[in-house]
Amino acid sequence: MKKILFVLSIATLLLAGVSCKKDKPAEDNPGSEKPVSAVDLGLSVYWATFDMSGEYPDGFDPQKDYFNNVWNNSYITGAWFQYINPTDKANQKFGGRWRMPTHDEWKELMDNCNWEPIEFDSYKFLVATSKIPGHETQSIRFVKNGYRNPDNNAIQNENDGYYWSSTNSGSFGYYVAQLRDGGQDFAFLDGEYLCHIRPVWDPKEK
Repeated sequence: MKKILFVLSIATLLLAGVSCKKDKPAEDNPGSEKPVSAVDLGLSVYWATFDMSGEYPDGFDPQKDYFNNVWNNSYITGAWFQYINPTDKANQKFGGRWRMPTHDEWKELMDNCNWEPIEFDSYKFLVATSKIPGHETQSIRFVKNGYRNPDNNAIQNENDGYYWSSTNSGSFGYYVAQLRDGGQDFAFLDGEYLCHIRPVWDPKEK
């Protein structure tokens, strides 16, 4: 790490993510105030500074922070990828106004940020910095280490970042944000595949 030099703002951003001991944000501030673990990029929702962590309490292990998008593991008879009693995984874990981002919210993020590839502690990231006037100093980072097959053994496309949206794409599964050095786009995956989840905090929710 001594050999790697970063702009101070990016180094501070990454160190904040790595040193976080838990990824349980709860409602850091009551009422309508923005939680300290959410970043206001000038968009319709506030984006968390962390990926949802499954097995590791320190809140940062990109090799473990993968989740499927099978909601309640129940399929409607005869219709793939349509689920009974959908439960948003981020809201289920954190409650309050926290939830998974939609396809449109991911698209808003993609279109309104500058994206810069960096490396830190042997991991590859993309840092998204807001282009919205008044928010140009606000950034968040996303790890690029692919997605996993349903058996959690094989990693696919390990040079790109894959993040679930909560939006069902119909017969193709769920929209997945595919974050690459050359640009950001969407893919479709069956909900049983394993991708990262980046929560958002919705100021419009009550």
